[in-house]
Amino acid sequence: MKRLGAFMLAFKLFTGANPGWVYVDNGKIHYLFEKKGKRLTQGGITISSYNLPYTDSVVVGVEGKEHTYRGEISIYVDPFGSLNIINRVSLEDAVKSVISTIPVGEKNGELLKLKSIMARTMLLYLARTKRIIPDSTDFFVYTGRDGESPLGNFASKFTIGAFLTEDDSLIVPFYHINSGGITESGEDVDCPYDYLISKIDTFARFGKNFEWKRVITKDSLYKVLKTNVIEPFEFTSSGRVSSFITDSDRVIPADTVKNILKLPSLLIYTEESKDTIYIYGRGKGTGLGISLESADYMTSSGMSYEDVIRFFYGGKVNITRRFTNEELYRIPLVQYSQKAGTCPHYR
Repeated sequence: MKRLGAFMLAFKLFTGANPGWVYVDNGKIHYLFEKKGKRLTQGGITISSYNLPYTDSVVVGVEGKEHTYRGEISIYVDPFGSLNIINRVSLEDAVKSVISTIPVGEKNGELLKLKSIMARTMLLYLARTKRIIPDSTDFFVYTGRDGESPLGNFASKFTIGAFLTEDDSLIVPFYHINSGGITESGEDVDCPYDYLISKIDTFARFGKNFEWKRVITKDSLYKVLKTNVIEPFEFTSSGRVSSFITDSDRVIPADTVKNILKLPSLLIYTEESKDTIYIYGRGKGTGLGISLESADYMTSSGMSYEDVIRFFYGGKVNITRRFTNEELYRIPLVQYSQKAGTCPHYR
């Protein structure tokens, strides 16, 4: 509480017309930076950048919020005048943070082992392709030390050095919340990886997102889509809708409808009454890769995380161990230049 109080006091004292950033290490205020246009100043002196050395716990205050990170912090202003705060961190420390941001099974030790391997694979993939680590709920979110948990840290140590490969190449470990009973084929969504197969998933029915229902009035539908009727028109091999057709024979991409209506998935069918459209669906997410609610049930029932990987990836993915703790390239703490989650982003 003393550290937080000192941080907030310093923030209020030193911020005025120009936003300020206070950096706190081991409970003491060390540095105050101000961004003035395209300049970064410290104590009224213009500086090009500043590096906070590698440490096990550094508290970073940005715009009145305080978060704790491991690793090295770099601060600079880019040519466009945007402030950049970059965290360089070891692979295993980053894994500890990312595990807890993958939903489902926060207290399931075996599932946490699987999530630690998925997180490590994704972080390695992004680092080796020289991509920054994105902040996106479509895939993984990096929250620094604040996101760690004792059980997650144990799981990451148990699987240290383990990641997923196909033919000795890192995979992109796609996952979703619930498959609705069948996973999606990558071929159907412009994501032709051999390990992204359509698979009957009977374990999904034990998840809370297995079935759902949405009700929307035709007036409400018209306001957002300029039509009173939408019907599924084209389907993928798993039965997911790939496009809808309207009362005027206009075809709308399924993802557009899903995003606008905030539908959990596209494994759906519709019914209509006089003034209302009923949407019945199963599952949550894209259906690509591992169904987390299924994996939670499988591992809670005695199956191992290796069994889950074999099941959802059709035996095409291997667990490879290389004891390396290489640093990631950089993780931005203020701005994110790109989002993750769509297959073409990684190809």
